[in-house]
Amino acid sequence: FFSLFLMSATNFGLPRKDGIDRTSMENWKSIESFIKSKIWWLDDVNLPEDRDDPLLNQKIPYGAFMLGFDFHFTEEGPKLIEINTNAGGLATVFSFSVTDEEDDGPLRALEREHITNRFLTAVKKEYATAFDYIKGLHPDTTLSEELRCIAIVDDDVTNQGLYPEMLEFSRILEEAGIKAFVLSPENLSFCEESQSLYYNEHRIDFLYNRLTGDFRMRIPEYQALRRSALAGELVISPHPASYARIADKRNLTIITQKLEELKVQENPPVYVNIVPETISMKEKPIEAWIKERKRWVFKPPEGNGAKGVYRGDKVSASKLKSLPVETTLAQRYCPPSISEDGSKLDFRVYTRDTQVLGLATRHFTGQVMEMRSAKSGFRMALPDTVCCFPYLSKTEEDAEVEPCAALCTGDC
Repeated sequence: FFSLFLMSATNFGLPRKDGIDRTSMENWKSIESFIKSKIWWLDDVNLPEDRDDPLLNQKIPYGAFMLGFDFHFTEEGPKLIEINTNAGGLATVFSFSVTDEEDDGPLRALEREHITNRFLTAVKKEYATAFDYIKGLHPDTTLSEELRCIAIVDDDVTNQGLYPEMLEFSRILEEAGIKAFVLSPENLSFCEESQSLYYNEHRIDFLYNRLTGDFRMRIPEYQALRRSALAGELVISPHPASYARIADKRNLTIITQKLEELKVQENPPVYVNIVPETISMKEKPIEAWIKERKRWVFKPPEGNGAKGVYRGDKVSASKLKSLPVETTLAQRYCPPSISEDGSKLDFRVYTRDTQVLGLATRHFTGQVMEMRSAKSGFRMALPDTVCCFPYLSKTEEDAEVEPCAALCTGDC
């Protein structure tokens, strides 16, 4: 990685670092191929209780809105550390620019138009896909075919660090003619007659789910949301059914096995080594883990913000013994890259399903990811030889719905 010229912009709740981090086109092609393969979206859930849960037991064609694929770069190429289904930080990525113009300059405006259009297109596609699926299951649904109202929901939302980001998303949606509210679950009311959710007099069509209290939405605080979704009267994304098949870290053990099977092919895909070995702690006796712990990272199956994650070279034998072996996962330690200022960094790709919405590096100085130290923050990221995100992300389909996607010729 190396850094280029300075930039300035609003950070929407996250610290940000000036410059651009670059990675090789070879690394990017491996990541891009892996994401497009969808090998990471499992067909089935792992847990018996998930198979018995009507909200989770069916694979649905939506619910993967705002994914975050997090990678470390090694001599062997990129390594997937985890996938998140409600990744934060995209609004900060929106503020990145390859030009050093003032914030209101024409090139800045074109870049922002392109990126926000991708966000709006992703929201509308997500809703349209969900509506078609729900209409097939619930022909009598009163859900609107056209997206009219969206609720961006998180616990204790006004005290969330990324509350400014959610407000920015609501502003973008409002400008596009979609009513948008940033709320906590208790702000929503459930209508028994229609089985739908309301905020005051506004019927909620789409719930943009930022909740982390229970990714499967089983706790009492989320029951109104669950009931409305099960009745076919609410689109939720990210969706618990997709979370269970994408972001539950136990899935990494299955993806690892699938990739091992691909290695025997005559021409294995370029991403065949992209997931570091990940196994359950129950696969080995605790004595073996203590002996070789420096080569591993130990993680809970769920959680966010690196909670409960322990690097083996920093964890004591007694702490390791206290971890629940039935649920704790061990992943081969792949150290993060080191930036020019000494901070560590990972590479995050934001997507809706396989559609790339943004790229960033996340810098930190602690043992695991954090955004509190002086050197922490998000930085713009691009592959080598790619001049800007609009050029990287433009497709024929984008050109039809996003005219600004065709504005970059690769020479900016």
